Amino acid sequence: MIPTDFPESEIDMVKRRVANAELRLAAQKKMVALLAARRLPMRQAQEQLQLYEAALQAHVDHLAHLEDVARRQLVPRRSGERGSRSR
Repeated sequence: MIPTDFPESEIDMVKRRVANAELRLAAQKKMVALLAARRLPMRQAQEQLQLYEAALQAHVDHLAHLEDVARRQLVPRRSGERGSRSR
């Protein structure tokens, strides 16, 4: 796991979770390859790999959402533009 000893923003937290998920996924891929090379049962390892892949995708999607929200907050809206709160 990648440690953190300082306050972090929500985006930084999710970036850290993405990095941690990538590390777990890489380790699990190595485990599946090792089991396959030794011709050992792989069902549980493959199921765990699928869970790690899904978790990583969820973190990546969450990060993309947060970055999109942050980007929209930085871009001033033009008057009359749909979704504008000014009247």
